[in-house]
Amino acid sequence: MDINESNSPARQFNIGDLVRNGPHVGTVTDVGSVLVAITTVMGTPRMVCPWELVQLRLAAPQ
Repeated sequence: MDINESNSPARQFNIGDLVRNGPHVGTVTDVGSVLVAITTVMGTPRMVCPWELVQLRLAAPQ
């Protein structure tokens, strides 16, 4: 089962999503069947489990 086919909306990620993994904030660069690749704002690539990620939402400009 692909991670984007999961029944849990919290585990659905798309390339380009802004996410947080503990103290690390980054952008999703690849979505695999088990791991999600992110690149932090410092430029470091990381492979993480989707349940460790929190999807960030940007506030709408006013």
